Amino acid sequence: MAHRAATSRGTNTWIRASVSSITTATGTALFNAQESYGVALTRPDWLMNRLIKFEDVRVLSFTERDWGDHQDVVVFGKPSVNA
Repeated sequence: MAHRAATSRGTNTWIRASVSSITTATGTALFNAQESYGVALTRPDWLMNRLIKFEDVRVLSFTERDWGDHQDVVVFGKPSVNA
């Protein structure tokens, strides 16, 4: 599903964002020169490495392709929260 969604919006957009995310951990690309709509990618390791630096934050859940079968979902909160 993620691949179909990306190709329906433009293969070149997906490729630009993917290549950028490999080298920098994050990648963005606009769809067909639209100024407010596009693709944003962030590698999970980049996000988790930043979250674990906070002593007052606990990762409660991380699921790939959870929302709409193509967006990852991360849930984080205070360590005192019972999960």
